[in-house]
Amino acid sequence: YYVTNQFNWSLFWLTLIGLFFIHAGANILNDYFDHISDNDDFNSLFSPFNGGSRFIQSGLASPAKMFYSGMIAMVLGSAIGLYLNYVTKGNVILYIGLIVFVLATFYSGRPFKFAYHGLGDIAVFLGFGPLPVIGTFYVLTQEISWDYLKYPVMASVPIGILVTLILFINSFQDMDADALARKNTSIVRLGKKRAVRVYISLLVLTYLWVGTMILLGFLPLSAILSFLTLPLAWYAIKNIKTLYAKIYELLPVNVATIGTHFVFGILLSLGIALGVIFT
Repeated sequence: YYVTNQFNWSLFWLTLIGLFFIHAGANILNDYFDHISDNDDFNSLFSPFNGGSRFIQSGLASPAKMFYSGMIAMVLGSAIGLYLNYVTKGNVILYIGLIVFVLATFYSGRPFKFAYHGLGDIAVFLGFGPLPVIGTFYVLTQEISWDYLKYPVMASVPIGILVTLILFINSFQDMDADALARKNTSIVRLGKKRAVRVYISLLVLTYLWVGTMILLGFLPLSAILSFLTLPLAWYAIKNIKTLYAKIYELLPVNVATIGTHFVFGILLSLGIALGVIFT
């Protein structure tokens, strides 16, 4: 609405439901494939934020049920995507959907196993940042030119970074199990000490990005509301410096990272919405 002065609520909700199914399917399939590789079975230091859902390990669901549940969710999300492609011009949603489907299905599954080859962070950044935002923007506007797309692209980057940092920080506690399963995450490749510097750099970059986009006119001044999350981000930075080698003591940083992403996203969206009023 900020860019085009139009907003189709019915298509928005349908897109959101489709993305929900894809997200759920990706998570469930990731649990299944991490079980197949013994990754989650190696992990004795699991928590609500790492080590998978433990549905299979605790006997709440069989591997087969997890696999079929994940695939059903993916099929439902894909069906909605195909409908959205049908009601929009061209095949833009089809192409974006195919990329998202591949990233979600093969994040930890064969043949690509992105997460096992150090590409998990990139897959999560694209799958939770630019791709769904651009896809949703196109569904609602059917505008594909850079004059229009530059706004959602620029707005999606900090969200993509923050959700990637959730994966990143959760991998600290998983490092030993990931290494045993030959899951070469960024933490396994970098080591925890160097990974701390990457975490802090990306978190700082998030706020620098939003500030720069406001100055360049890609985001309204009211997007500065997202900076209200700075205390949470500072808490995470301060504690990861001293607790990065711990397991359960690091959990408050996991929580702060998730909270920063969640509240930041809400405030950034609210800021952009307020930009409609002030322009």
